[in-house]
Amino acid sequence: MTSGCIHLIGIGPGDPRQMTLAAREALAGVETVIGYRPYLELIAELIQAQDCLASGMTEELARCRTALELARQGRRVALISSGDVGLFGMAGPLFELLFAEGWQPGDAPEVRVFPGITAASACAARLGAPLNQDFCVISLSDQLTPWSTIAARVEAAAQADLLIALYNPRSRRRQEQLLWARDILLRHRPADTPVAIVTAAYRDGEQVVLRTLADVAEAEIGMLSTLIIGNRSTQRRDGCLFTPRGYRRKYHLTDGRVRDGETPGRTLRMSEQEAQARAAAAGSHRCPALFLAATSSGQGKTTLAAALARYHRRAGRRVRVFKIGPDFLDPMILARAAGAEVEPLDLWMVGEAACQCALHRAAAEADLILVEGAMGLFDGDPSGADLAERFGLPVAVLIDARGMGQTFGALALGLVHYRPSLRIAGVIANRVGSVRHTEMLRAGLPAEVPWLGAIPRFDEAALPSRHLGLVQAEEIADLEQRLDAAAARLADIPLAELPAAVEFPAPPPEPPPEPLPAPSLAGRRIAVARDAAFSFLYAANLRLLEALGAELIFFSPLQDSAVEADAIYLPGGYPELHLPTLAANQAMHQALRAHVAADRPLYAECGGMLYLLESLTDKHGQSARLVGLLPGHGCLQPRLAGLGMQRLVTPAGTLHGHSFHHSTMDTPLIPSTYSIRQRDGGQGEPVYRQGTLTASYLHLYFPSAPQAAATLFLNAVQAT
Repeated sequence: MTSGCIHLIGIGPGDPRQMTLAAREALAGVETVIGYRPYLELIAELIQAQDCLASGMTEELARCRTALELARQGRRVALISSGDVGLFGMAGPLFELLFAEGWQPGDAPEVRVFPGITAASACAARLGAPLNQDFCVISLSDQLTPWSTIAARVEAAAQADLLIALYNPRSRRRQEQLLWARDILLRHRPADTPVAIVTAAYRDGEQVVLRTLADVAEAEIGMLSTLIIGNRSTQRRDGCLFTPRGYRRKYHLTDGRVRDGETPGRTLRMSEQEAQARAAAAGSHRCPALFLAATSSGQGKTTLAAALARYHRRAGRRVRVFKIGPDFLDPMILARAAGAEVEPLDLWMVGEAACQCALHRAAAEADLILVEGAMGLFDGDPSGADLAERFGLPVAVLIDARGMGQTFGALALGLVHYRPSLRIAGVIANRVGSVRHTEMLRAGLPAEVPWLGAIPRFDEAALPSRHLGLVQAEEIADLEQRLDAAAARLADIPLAELPAAVEFPAPPPEPPPEPLPAPSLAGRRIAVARDAAFSFLYAANLRLLEALGAELIFFSPLQDSAVEADAIYLPGGYPELHLPTLAANQAMHQALRAHVAADRPLYAECGGMLYLLESLTDKHGQSARLVGLLPGHGCLQPRLAGLGMQRLVTPAGTLHGHSFHHSTMDTPLIPSTYSIRQRDGGQGEPVYRQGTLTASYLHLYFPSAPQAAATLFLNAVQAT
């Protein structure tokens, strides 16, 4: 038997005169026409010689099966759709059915597609030129798509300032969707945004009504209506809607001359105001930003970052500072300089998505974002350069120029070309000896490397340091004077100018959480040690505990005689600098021992763990007896004993963190597990568990695995 064929035909808006010639010829050449009854009636004059099979709106698959059956019997069949057959039309279900049966292009029956004018195009033609920029089409009452998905699409289109054509905006059973969509759009667009309601375009009873986004739901709207929703550029003129492409910005419309600064055939230049508006419409935020890097540690990055933050703060700007990698001490100084909390940024420990969220939030509220790097610009994996490149941050590189002449230029040139994809904003010469020295450095700098200035040596602004890094901010009595002095030194160099704005896009929607039972800390009181001896705390850790329902209280092992809580958190710090006071506070020792004896969780990190040992010896050889909850002894070493990013795998998730310590400990305890080094996957720090006590040299970043973090403050029964 000779196989028949199926013609998928789009009949356009419904007026036979609007059908394409190819579609009319294809329709005339078939024996059977199958379609939704109202659509067949629209083209009745064209199908008087054919057999017509009509069915209801929701019987698309039945129409497809009938067409296939007839085609396999050798008949020539047409499946029709209004508008375009491939846009919410019969092409979709037919091909879905064919491919499910194993059909491939070239197999019988032959299938051909004849496009038609879409409803969006037909309605737009009745309005003027409303869809003259990028636009999208969304079916608001699609019964095959969950509302949550439709709402997400409306939200995305609204944020991106796309022109929108809404199909099927209101049906008998779906009255609320239009109201919900309007409310989503009003979060991103002005209430007076023009909206057109076109009903039955190019058919009998055609209606065109112009409204605004605020009052669109009050109009008479049905399944035959299409809504054209303007964007921020759309204009309403005497019954027409018009969305300009932007020719006026590039050309003089009166005579066609190109405007100053523009080039025919090249991309239109964008003003900062326009860039801000476009970023805001897309959910992004634009903010001046600068990444401060150096060639190595000890170059003066923190002093420079603090000075720059203080300089702009004194100028009345809101400054947000971030610090690359794990660090507790530098952020204390930077927070004082900027007058705002300093958060860590690290593509591994914090995570790329969380870093993007933090920068996006900061850009929404700040006038300037500064990011201080760690070690050298390209050191580590991931490095500061990796983060700067990922988020498009311009990089200013600080080079210690002591004892250096023309080599300064060679070093700067190498930094610029080492990774061409990185945006190098320029170089700063630090600790310059004289005006002549500055002139020598600048003369040797290649022209392609921007010069951001020279900073002389000045002791009055230097920040003191010790074995773990800078001295804590609270211990520097004249810190404010030092910061002000450092800021004053920047006033006359190019670095002090506000850097270029960077666009920080909104983070993508978070995926739905995995269906795991999250340990809850609701109703639990957690006592957190916080004083001069124990201060190495990430603010994000504390926020997470509160978000999980915990009530946080703070206590001082140096000064308090008691602590009463459901769980205790002993962070790291400098217990070795306060041995006599910590050893003398026997009441606190007894309170901690009683806490653990009552089977209440105690979690200790690094210095907190050392405090729980039987004794600790400082770098001068002075020892003191401490709490004694952990058997063993700790001893400060002249050199670094542990450093690096590590992860801790637990049944509730994998926590990221790091170690950084100058001490070692000798204990008979057998570790319950070990962390894993990030750099090579090798064995990391031991983790000790004794009853409800958990201790390690690790500093954990709780947001990396909230469920696992919560279990640290729950006993075994509560954690299951």
